[in-house]
Amino acid sequence: MPQPGQRLAAAQITLKNTGTVAHDESPSNGAHLGDTQDQHYDSDLSEVALGPSVGSSATLAPGSSRKGYLLFSVTKKAKLAKFQFAHDSGFRPQAGE
Repeated sequence: MPQPGQRLAAAQITLKNTGTVAHDESPSNGAHLGDTQDQHYDSDLSEVALGPSVGSSATLAPGSSRKGYLLFSVTKKAKLAKFQFAHDSGFRPQAGE
């Protein structure tokens, strides 16, 4: 349940390992939602009723993928504008948007 003044938002993502070695990822650590006021919201580890969670950790063999939802707690008035994701728990210098 969201805290007072908050609502839940979900993003469905697919992680795919296009490399040649296994890759460990923590999808919830590198994911953020942004609103039109440049406020950023971190993912929440709660389960989502829309479908399976992408999980807090994933080990992907070469060529494999994982699809699922990430959940975010955002302010009720937030106008969401973007989803950002950076590999390696958000420590990679580049982020996808």
